[in-house]
Amino acid sequence: MGIKKINDLDDAQEEINALRVVVKREQAAREKAENLLENRASHLFNINQRLHEQYVSASKKNQEIDYLLKITKLEAKDNEIRSLLLNFLEISSMLLWTEYSFAFKLDKESKKIIPITSYIISQNPEDQKDTETQFVKEDFSLLDIFADEKKLTIFSNFKSDIKKINSNYSRLNHSYLFPVEVDSHDKFFIWLTFANIVDLDQRTVDLVDRGISQLKG
Repeated sequence: MGIKKINDLDDAQEEINALRVVVKREQAAREKAENLLENRASHLFNINQRLHEQYVSASKKNQEIDYLLKITKLEAKDNEIRSLLLNFLEISSMLLWTEYSFAFKLDKESKKIIPITSYIISQNPEDQKDTETQFVKEDFSLLDIFADEKKLTIFSNFKSDIKKINSNYSRLNHSYLFPVEVDSHDKFFIWLTFANIVDLDQRTVDLVDRGISQLKG
């Protein structure tokens, strides 16, 4: 009877060992399958990511081309530079999603920058009332020191200065001042302002600069 029990125990141990082998194989197979699925999912994610990036890049290029085409079609009629600049402000504001956009003319004698027109994108209906009438009466003398600038000027954290012009401008925190030479006689400026520039990249700013260089009076 004792020998019989030993044989039964041996058989049981062999069966256990065999089951362990099967379990290890199944575990290894499952891990391999999981790794394959994970790699497959990662591969598909990377493909989708690249496709998305290509789509965004293509969309951005189309947007840039469309912007430049609109700018090249702008032309001052009857020497109406103000209308030309207002149209430019509208197109550029839609591209950059500015809050307040301004156009100025340099008075050669006084060397002062004189406001001539403006364009607003704002959720506040009050901002839209008599915008241009109000704008041309405001004092923008803080810009006069840039009258001789020939390159883009960038402003940051200038709330304390700009709110002196109009309290509605106090939320603005960043801006770009572009010199514009539409013709050989006069110098103008485009001032684009923002509450923030989280989504604005240098490439887009450069694009507006290119657009300005294509304006024709």
